[in-house]
Amino acid sequence: MLTIFSITRKTIPVITKLSNTKKELALARANPHLTCFTFLTFLILSYLT
Repeated sequence: MLTIFSITRKTIPVITKLSNTKKELALARANPHLTCFTFLTFLILSYLT
């Protein structure tokens, strides 16, 4: 039971990250300017977590 809970707790942020990435990618297509910044931010976030 505890393992399922911990897995869920780990999976939820990943899912939200993925959906945020999709939004950021859509924004990047609309605004090529932000692509590099978004990529760097995502790298920093993935490094910290």
